[in-house]
Amino acid sequence: MINKNLIGKKIQEARLRQGYTQEALAEAIEISSNYLSKVERGLNMLNADTLLKIIEVLNMDLSDFQIFHKKIENKERKEFEELLSTCKDNEIHLLLEVSKTILNNKIK
Repeated sequence: MINKNLIGKKIQEARLRQGYTQEALAEAIEISSNYLSKVERGLNMLNADTLLKIIEVLNMDLSDFQIFHKKIENKERKEFEELLSTCKDNEIHLLLEVSKTILNNKIK
């Protein structure tokens, strides 16, 4: 599922990085600044043509939006859960301890 909040946040981040105001970007892509504001807050969705204009004006790439990231994440989570369901209690305990070690070292 496409995440409007994520898309809006990515547009806002790129706009600010490039030094555009909402008004200037909206004018460049021929929409109202009010509509752009709603897009950035995840309230409205852009059509494909307008999204492509934003990508061009802000020197972005479609991959910057990570639109399909959630589906991949859910697939991996499901695969991991299926793997865990086949484990014995002692194997789950071992995997938990290894996971904690990995995550604690990553955070430091």
